[in-house]
Amino acid sequence: MGALSRKVLLIKPDYNFCSIGMAYVAAGLRRRGIDFDWFDACHDSYLELEGMVRRNDYLAVATGGLIGSFSFFRRLLASLKAARPGLPCILGGNINSALKPAQVLGFFPFDYLVLGEGELTLPELLEALDRGERAPMDIPGLAFRSPEDPARVIRTAPRPRLDLCQENWMPHWDAQSIGRYNIRAFPILTGRGCTGHCTFCAPTNGRFRGRPIPHILEEIERLNASFDFDAFNFLNEILFADEADIELFCDEYQRLGIRKRWNCLLRIDLDPKIIGRMKEAGLCVVNIGVESGSDRVLKRIKKEITVAQTEAFVRMMNKHDIFIEGSFMMAHLDERPEDLEATVSLLNRLDVRGPYALTINYPGTYNYRVAKERGLVPDEEKYITSLDTLYGVDPYDIISRHRAGELHYLNLSSMPDDELFKSVERASRRYFTENAKFQVRDPRIEATGTPGLDHLEGECPFCGKTLDMTFDRQRFALSALRFPDCPGCGVTEFHFDPRHIPEFQRHSAANRERIEGAARIALLGQSSDVRWLLRHDCFHLDPDRIAGIIACDGFPDRYALNHPVLPLDTLVANGLDLVLVLNEIPEETLQAGLLEKVGWDRIRFLTPSAGAEAMADHPPTAEALARVRTRRAAAGADPVNPEFLRERVAQFLEEWGPSQARIVIHGAGGHTAHLFDWTGIKQANVVGISDNSLSLRGIQRFGFKILAPWEIASLKPQVVLISSHAFQEEIRKSLGFLVEQGVQLVGCYQRE
Repeated sequence: MGALSRKVLLIKPDYNFCSIGMAYVAAGLRRRGIDFDWFDACHDSYLELEGMVRRNDYLAVATGGLIGSFSFFRRLLASLKAARPGLPCILGGNINSALKPAQVLGFFPFDYLVLGEGELTLPELLEALDRGERAPMDIPGLAFRSPEDPARVIRTAPRPRLDLCQENWMPHWDAQSIGRYNIRAFPILTGRGCTGHCTFCAPTNGRFRGRPIPHILEEIERLNASFDFDAFNFLNEILFADEADIELFCDEYQRLGIRKRWNCLLRIDLDPKIIGRMKEAGLCVVNIGVESGSDRVLKRIKKEITVAQTEAFVRMMNKHDIFIEGSFMMAHLDERPEDLEATVSLLNRLDVRGPYALTINYPGTYNYRVAKERGLVPDEEKYITSLDTLYGVDPYDIISRHRAGELHYLNLSSMPDDELFKSVERASRRYFTENAKFQVRDPRIEATGTPGLDHLEGECPFCGKTLDMTFDRQRFALSALRFPDCPGCGVTEFHFDPRHIPEFQRHSAANRERIEGAARIALLGQSSDVRWLLRHDCFHLDPDRIAGIIACDGFPDRYALNHPVLPLDTLVANGLDLVLVLNEIPEETLQAGLLEKVGWDRIRFLTPSAGAEAMADHPPTAEALARVRTRRAAAGADPVNPEFLRERVAQFLEEWGPSQARIVIHGAGGHTAHLFDWTGIKQANVVGISDNSLSLRGIQRFGFKILAPWEIASLKPQVVLISSHAFQEEIRKSLGFLVEQGVQLVGCYQRE
């Protein structure tokens, strides 16, 4: 029997990583002997949740997280209240720091808010509820509606911050099913809070408070004995309060004899003399907040560093052979075009890459106050609700969807939206093209012995591990020039520059004059290839010369960055000098009269694909195009071959159709459009569409709202049909957790 008369239910939000905050809350409950059940919204379904709530007489349900989970909390509350209307629901986390209690309780039907750290407040609240108290005024750190006047919000006295020195507070991970997340670098905190004052940030826990080093070492030993992983990942912005503590930690960590490497975040105002000692103790990867390459912007956003400091810090890290990730943002407060260019120049000059994003202006930050003062947030609830469409989304997708009217980006730069988005496009192209850390070193090409297939390889620019892949030269899809993640260091997004491929060199030289002489160009190709082209300036194609993208089944979006996706007739009517085909001409575009309306003399192929070979007939004959399709079909799974696809899906339906199995289609692009257009998949019991691209999450396509991978389980599928031609191994690996739940994975562009 636990300390309470009934169990409690803890719910982790649907983000696809383990929650260290919820693990600390679970530790707080365990310390007080409070029994709880655990529900992970990333992997488990709402049907399971409602069943748990109906079957169990829970005392209360508690959850918490980031303000970017606003829509999740709204959906969650609707499900909980439908299952048990009178069940007390508790919310904690960053969202309660970013918004005022009255706002949160106005947006959601939560019954109680835990303000600040919850390790003490939540257990005390649960004990009060178990005693029958509904308005626990004497518990600090709470907010709730007055029982007498629900319109009035009661806020109790503030809860003092947790004393991290008196007791060793360690997160309780056992409830989280760690194996589902395949953690290779285990998260750990050396303290809480931050010393910075950045305008785009709002630290939840105030000033930095460090944990005693013996406490950290005890947690390290426990994690090392309990879980299988490769490295420790220190999450907090401040590793330790000063260099003396860092040196002491390095000494004590080495004495433990645990030979795991460790990664951390560092501010660049650290004394560089300590770096060598950290390297000796196992430091492997450091993330630094570069943020901007402009001293004017750094001062405006109160970063409290200079460009010169960043340069000196990176040189010191390179001297000690430590991997550096340099995080940065675009569209800072009052940023100008030249500031964006300065940032990219700095990163490329230093040979540093890292995560980048458009600045998202969250409630609780200085930036958000500026936005409200400028009258840019007329509807606060609408803006806050939209944040989950922006959090963690690539700038490419934010700009594309803003242009299409699918979301609204709050711009605080000095530039109008149009100028900002075009400046971001140009700066991003320089970043991805010129930064050597995106390209393999010593690129090599070898024949495979199979006609049309090449073996591409090179060394990882971070750890030197050899990366390799097989490339289909007949298709010559630009997006297929991306290597899988490095097996040595785990770094992602390396590409093989097509300019190293002899066939491409010859083809490009033959067409360069015609392409460079065209003032208005339309692109024709799959969305993944257009994306690659717009992010990599390998062809000296000025974005201002791109009149648009020709709409086709392989390109269901309405915008690609700043470029509209338009029907062929519209682009022709607006005037075209050239149609640039990225690999092959889709069948439906030929049927729409591309050759007749544009003329073969105004069509050029960007790459030496099999389609480009057919164009050598000037104009291509039906027989030549048929030869291309036949040759590709003979190679196996041809993503634009209707006959192959119909045959493959017919086999799939023969196996899964009669039982009315619940089917999720994974992939929301052109290949799925082919599925619906060319096959009988509509006859099957398709219950949803998912995609690895988080930028598509929540968008309506093919009659379904697109889900992220971790939401698939909520649909209770028996089988997932993978509608993608490339990256089969990576996709299957990312969906491996479903296999553990008994779900079958089937590739519709593969012969099983």
